[in-house]
Amino acid sequence: MLGTPRQLIWLLAVATFLVTSAWAEPAQAEGANDEVLAGIIDGILESEVGTEQYGKALQNLEAAQGICEGGACSAKAEANLLAVVGTVQALDGQRGAAKKSLKAALRKDAAVKLPSQFASAEVKSLFDEVKGTKSTKRAAGCRGRFKRGRKPFGWKSAEAYFCYKEAKAAESDEDYGRCADEARSSLEVETRTGTRTVLARCLELNNRWSEAIAEYQEVGRTAPKRGQFTAARAARTRAATLQRRMPALNLKPPDDVDDLVVKLDGTELPLEILEAEIPIDPGEHEVIASGKQDGTPVGFSQKIELEPDESITVLLTLSPGNPDPQTQKILKCLAEGKTPRECLPTASDTVSGDLTYRVGVEASGYTDDMDVDVATPSMNFSVENVTDGWGVGAAFLLDVVTAASIDILATASPRWREVRYVPAINGHKKFGDYDVSLRGSLSREPDYLSGSVGATVTTDFVQKTVTPSLGLEYSHDINGRTQTSFDVFGKRINRFAITTGVGLVLDKATFASLSFVTVIEDGDMSKPYRHVPMFAPDVAPQVSPGLVIDAVNFFREPERPLEQLPTSRKRFALAFALAHRFADATIRASQRLYIDTWGTKATTTDARFMYDLLKELRIWPHARFHAQTAADFYELAYIIQRTPDGRPILPSLRTGDRELGPLIAVTVGGGMRYEFGERRSLGVSLAGDFIYSRFLNHLFVKQRLGGFGALGFDAEFE
Repeated sequence: MLGTPRQLIWLLAVATFLVTSAWAEPAQAEGANDEVLAGIIDGILESEVGTEQYGKALQNLEAAQGICEGGACSAKAEANLLAVVGTVQALDGQRGAAKKSLKAALRKDAAVKLPSQFASAEVKSLFDEVKGTKSTKRAAGCRGRFKRGRKPFGWKSAEAYFCYKEAKAAESDEDYGRCADEARSSLEVETRTGTRTVLARCLELNNRWSEAIAEYQEVGRTAPKRGQFTAARAARTRAATLQRRMPALNLKPPDDVDDLVVKLDGTELPLEILEAEIPIDPGEHEVIASGKQDGTPVGFSQKIELEPDESITVLLTLSPGNPDPQTQKILKCLAEGKTPRECLPTASDTVSGDLTYRVGVEASGYTDDMDVDVATPSMNFSVENVTDGWGVGAAFLLDVVTAASIDILATASPRWREVRYVPAINGHKKFGDYDVSLRGSLSREPDYLSGSVGATVTTDFVQKTVTPSLGLEYSHDINGRTQTSFDVFGKRINRFAITTGVGLVLDKATFASLSFVTVIEDGDMSKPYRHVPMFAPDVAPQVSPGLVIDAVNFFREPERPLEQLPTSRKRFALAFALAHRFADATIRASQRLYIDTWGTKATTTDARFMYDLLKELRIWPHARFHAQTAADFYELAYIIQRTPDGRPILPSLRTGDRELGPLIAVTVGGGMRYEFGERRSLGVSLAGDFIYSRFLNHLFVKQRLGGFGALGFDAEFE
């Protein structure tokens, strides 16, 4: 992510180049983009190489090579780019890849130079070696230091013996890299089993096991010819041990990335060996992958450390960001065959081109056979800046409820209508590996007022495959009466919620999440309009579920007390969700278990299968099952006791709320979504469900059938 002006240097240079190319002739003169390329290189060196972000620098340098397509750069400029690539690869420990890049640079321009501010002694030495000016570089090795000497008994060359002694001294100093170099120099002059054994041992101790195995095997093959059978047997045994303990790397590529290129320590891997175990030396390695996803460049870079006997699987989770989002937009636009003029940002876009705007509207409704109707129009809007890692949003919802349910008729109340207003805002900001989000909402209706604020912190680990989160929320409600000021009548309710969760990328097509929610409520949540029927002790046992209004009124006592619930409650919920992507479909399933201190226990299972009929059209069936037990104080028929003088004694806790009783509910339905417009940035969604509820121990009704439908439109633009 490019977050500083320095890091934007090369991006602006690319934009400048594209602006120029929009006005240029189709055939550009050689070297036309040399100056642009030089500016890009300077920006990468300063902002990324200077901060040792070598992997990202190499990806951006690779992207910059596109500037030279069609002969738009001179050989000198291309050589300079290759020299910089080689320098960064050397700094990153990729000696083999660095040599190839530096050789290619010299072929382009024999006079090419390294970037002086980053050319360390090691880089310069490697460059000299590639140029051939390292005089096989005798002055730096034992053969260059050797003057004269007598060969000991059994040796054919005094120079070979000198280098052998130097190798042994380096081994004693634990300088295993120099030990291997000196031993090789000795073998160049005279081949001896002991020298090759020293070479193999130092390569092994330097974590260059692949080379060590080859040298041990060579000792095992040639030593018997010299009668050195013990040395041969020991070498073969050691080679077999290293082969058995050799670390392994398994790379899991994604299914939805085109033009995939995977490099291990700078060397491109054949795609057919991916997902198979790749033997690899112990130590630090770097995996870089690039490709295109729906035409957009995506990338992946990760350094890994392997120990002997260890096997590691790396998910190649390619994502936008290499290069930066603004450049991705330009490259994707060009890949669609548009001209640079169409793809380039305007002057104002240079400042806000990374902003993504989303807007959505929805109209939904609910109705059931108990004469409850709800109409809910809503809208939302958000702005996201991927580059800077922030976003803000707002939403507004309107609930229009009309009801003449059995509960209202039971209290001889007329049909009523009320409106609920729900505005909400949210925002988030990334701070390094942490994303902090804040939110707030207000809900206002004639007899109820609620306000809430919340915050969530999310981070990720293990190549972004483990995403833990912690959320806190507080809400304050006032439960009042219609046409009565909250100051005159208003029951205060405070609610605290803590949510902990973790998201898990199980493989390239499967995602799981686990969450635990604790809600602590304090306050009187009793409904001020809900009257609870009371029955005499001898009548209550005769009351059966579903008893109609007239029968209830006939059997009940004259008292009509209001509902009274406990004034505190703790709720706990554990939820698990799983999503898996097939070639052209996705299945999502979730399970939620619930319990509270009122004694209610519940289970909810939800599943939907989304199938892509077309690239633009997705349909899905939906099913849901819910079952719950009753609260401890819930009764079908509450008993009223009386004192000897006839005064009523009411149960301290009482309710007529069916949602606190035992019930089961089954939901079946489905939906569809159609995306259209440029880059499928517009979408229309349609969904509908039928909900059947069975009330197992309730007055007035035994069942309810309801229907829910929603029609939505959303758009995304930049």
